[in-house]
Amino acid sequence: MTTARNTADKRGLLLDAAERIIVNKELSSLTVDDVTVAAGVAKGTFYLYFQSKSHLVAALQERLVERLIAQQELLLSRLPEDDWVGRLEMWIVEMINAYMINSHLHDALFAHASGAKDVQTGVSAANRHLLMLSALLSGGRDAGVFSIDRPKINAMLLYGAIHGMLDYVVHHDKTIPQDTVIEEMCEFGRKLVGAH
Repeated sequence: MTTARNTADKRGLLLDAAERIIVNKELSSLTVDDVTVAAGVAKGTFYLYFQSKSHLVAALQERLVERLIAQQELLLSRLPEDDWVGRLEMWIVEMINAYMINSHLHDALFAHASGAKDVQTGVSAANRHLLMLSALLSGGRDAGVFSIDRPKINAMLLYGAIHGMLDYVVHHDKTIPQDTVIEEMCEFGRKLVGAH
């Protein structure tokens, strides 16, 4: 038990240290030495948990997505199961809130992880967050609340639209209030799914 906890603690220390560093400097300049010094562990400890810097970045990506999904699942659990419009709006609101709080980390991990100079929005079919939205839209359709034939396609459209809007606001026009972004994206989402 103690060994498992120590293992998780050290891995967590490394992830936390890397996250702090990435928020304050370019991902491309992050080094294993930076991470181990910030975590207060030996360099060899890093390689017990991660094969390389790219594996560390993948673990940070997964952790960021898992945190968002866990928060959304918690909030969804507080809504009535048949409140499909409310569930969709909550999903949209929490995605926007989480991105705005973590935009620098998100962009460093996802948009710039491959060394791209401009923010690039791409959607992987294996994206668990996208799959969560697709399942939500399927449920609303099956309940007769959403008028859509292809929940997966609608989920990709909504997901991409939210990401595009957030990228624009964060990187090009910070004068657009977050409340306006939320209002517009919720309205777009309701229209997209033909909510009754």
